[in-house]
Amino acid sequence: WPDVLGLLGGCFSGSGAKIDRYRQHAAVCNAIHACGLATQWLQTVALFDALRLLGAPPHRRAWSAGLIAYSFTGDWSSMLKICSEFALHGKRRGPTPTACSKVVRTCFEAGQWQGALSALFSLLPLFNATDQAMVLDDAIAASGGAGLWRCSVAL
Repeated sequence: WPDVLGLLGGCFSGSGAKIDRYRQHAAVCNAIHACGLATQWLQTVALFDALRLLGAPPHRRAWSAGLIAYSFTGDWSSMLKICSEFALHGKRRGPTPTACSKVVRTCFEAGQWQGALSALFSLLPLFNATDQAMVLDDAIAASGGAGLWRCSVAL
């Protein structure tokens, strides 16, 4: 896997042709998504943090990859922070229901049930009724699988 951060660094500086902010934004979003697909969690988190420094909200796939990466690296506070940012940007910019399910499942498996519930209730209003039902079903199964039957009953 190439050093994505190094490749993107060349896009933002140097004597070559500079690219505008929109293209920087798109390049970083695509790199976040690619790193997420390749399960390169630390690079995904680093790129997501770099994108936040640009001051523009990520594309939906980048949000989803960043959220999943934070949960896999165990950076629960950053994960919950970006969950609240999702709620601010609304449905159009928020994560996919599948990403939400993955994050909630990962939290339950790691014993972070407070983080799982916080993420769940921050993100659930962004989805339609069908997607809400799917995410809740996954959360119930994950909490039950983690031995947290009280959470399963509550959900």
